[in-house]
Amino acid sequence: IVGGRPGSGKTAMGLQMLHNIARANKHGEHCLIFSNEMSWESLITRAVSEVTRVAGETLTTDAMTLPEPVRRRFFDDLLWMEKLPVAIDDTSGITTKQMIARIQRYQRRHPVGPILFDYIELAGDHEGKSELERITEIVRQLKIVARTIDVPMIALSQLSRGVDTRADKKPIMADLRYSGEAQADQIIALYRPEYYDPADRPGECDALLLKQRNGEAGGTYTIRFYKELMSFGDMEANQ
Repeated sequence: IVGGRPGSGKTAMGLQMLHNIARANKHGEHCLIFSNEMSWESLITRAVSEVTRVAGETLTTDAMTLPEPVRRRFFDDLLWMEKLPVAIDDTSGITTKQMIARIQRYQRRHPVGPILFDYIELAGDHEGKSELERITEIVRQLKIVARTIDVPMIALSQLSRGVDTRADKKPIMADLRYSGEAQADQIIALYRPEYYDPADRPGECDALLLKQRNGEAGGTYTIRFYKELMSFGDMEANQ
């Protein structure tokens, strides 16, 4: 699970993780994206911006205004992107049962690799007497999917509003109280100080490892966040 407040970059993180896997893919596996929140057009714009390093604002206005060398690289990157084995399903309110059926249909044509689900709380499943039971069951089903087809499942989750009311706004496990944390093998929470104070460590993001089933949790990894590109990179890149 990758958790974060709205606008913290969790969708960007999930997309970038999937793209990195797709780039290194040597076995012809197809990565799948199930998006309950963003349309496929918005996801494509995000993906193009991340890969080409051209700001989304420019993409939605006129990419032809780019300088010639940048424009040439831009279209080369687009051609390369078209070959990436990534498929998007932006059905709103999709249930885990519907997702399983669609994955199975896709498997009949292509080998399936990692799957991204954005995001848990918007799944259409209604089983359970409480929200906690509902979310727990959703995460349990997602884990069953991952184990059945033997691929990683990256599920995004929105942290509770409680984090915004604390003096220390770094996420803790309790901020994912409705996110089925007991079922997850690994939980990463994103914290961008500038999200709360634009002058506080601008361009930096802490990835907090809140849970690691087969290892030690508690680590903090600081990475660079490029807001205009909605993408992440190593801190050393700008040093």
